[in-house]
Order: sequence, then C-alpha cells, then structure tokens
Amino acid sequence: MGRKGYATYGSSWTPPDYEVDERGKLVGGYTPPGRHNWGRWGEEDERGAANLTTPAMIAAAAKLVESGEVFSLALPIGDPTPAFPGRPTGKHYFLMSGTDAVSGSPYNEHAPGFVYNDDAIDIVLQGSTQWDGLAHAVAEDSVYNGFWAGNVTAMVASVALTVWLPNELRGLAIGAFIAIAGLIGFGVAPSLVTVVSGFLGGEGHLAAALAIVGVAVSIISVLGFWLAMKRAPEIGTFQKGVA
Repeated sequence: MGRKGYATYGSSWTPPDYEVDERGKLVGGYTPPGRHNWGRWGEEDERGAANLTTPAMIAAAAKLVESGEVFSLALPIGDPTPAFPGRPTGKHYFLMSGTDAVSGSPYNEHAPGFVYNDDAIDIVLQGSTQWDGLAHAVAEDSVYNGFWAGNVTAMVASVALTVWLPNELRGLAIGAFIAIAGLIGFGVAPSLVTVVSGFLGGEGHLAAALAIVGVAVSIISVLGFWLAMKRAPEIGTFQKGVA
C-alpha cells in the first residue's frame, strides 16, 4: 500500500510524474501564489525569514530590555499537553537516578565513583510548543524555495523498506525494522558504549566509544539498505524518474 496520487493513499503505489534536478529541486514545480519569500535570499537559501535576524538586530533588541523580567511562552511537556491527532505527547523519564546508585548500578562497574542523575525527553517537535522548520509543510511535493520534499529522509534502510519493498512484504519489514532499531537503540547500544569505553580505558573515553558505536550502527543501516535494494524494481518502472 502507498501513494495513489498527490497526498492520497491506496492499495497500490503510483510513482510521481516529474523530474528533480541536480540541486534537489522539482523541475517546473510549485511556486506560492501572491507575495512570498521564495528566492528572496537566493535560489539555494534554506533559512527563509531567519535571514532577517542579524547580529545587529539581536544587539539592538537586547538594548530594549528594561525590567529584566522573564516569562515563558512554552507549553509544558507531558500528558496534558495538547497534540495534533496521531502525535504522541512528550515523555520525560530517567535513564539513571540516585536510587539506581544507592541500590547498585551496573554503570559503576565501568565508572566507579561516578554517580549522577540522568534524564531524557522523547518529544514530537509538533507535540507541544511548535519547533517547525521550513521543510515541515509540503505543497505539491515541494518545500520552501522549491526543494523536493523527497530530500527529507529518515534512515536509508527505512526509506528502502517503505518505498521499494513489495507491498505484501512492506508491513512485515517495517515492523521488523522498528523492532531491530528499538533493540539497538534502547537495549544494545547503551551496553555497547559502556563495554567499548571500558575497553578503551574507562569513562574518559565515552566520546570515542559513542563515535565507534554510532559508526557501527550506521554500517548496519547501510547493510539493511543494500539488502532491501536487492529487491528494488528497475529504474525504468518510474514514469520520468525522480533523480
């Protein structure tokens, strides 16, 4: 199952009927009606109106401060936070707490004497306060300044699984990919970082250990992409190609 036409979904997949140039832009693609900023700061610009926020403007704004009063415009992160349907609310949780250290943590086997509280947040960037970028909204497969929406991708293996695998295998493949990614990200990777940092000489080598594990996971992703591509259709099945 997949794209039936622009912004529609069906039981088959119809490839787009357009071309993408070497700059990653749609050839003869969408342009906003009326007044707009596309092209205002050059054809390759990806910052949009942020170009107006110059160092001089920031310095001038700082001179306007009189009382020094601080107030937040952000929404809280948690279950009460409103979210668009289909987007989960933010989750705030602990990776390590003081009670872990009191009861005994396996981390201290590799970093004795180092105790800390460590928390994390999983959040959809449109799940509380909006953290939108110019590539968030898509119009006729184009994002800001005429760039192709297909330039925005997740991991290469997930792209291969969701686009090129046959329909009858896609659901199973996506489920397996998510399960493997979760196993690596939440189960295997932290332990690997600890083991690798210990092998390198201890806590002082955590950065190098993170880099090594990151490269290893990336290699696994590339291998997944290669395996999926072995089942990819010939490029000739596209109507014009999406180079």
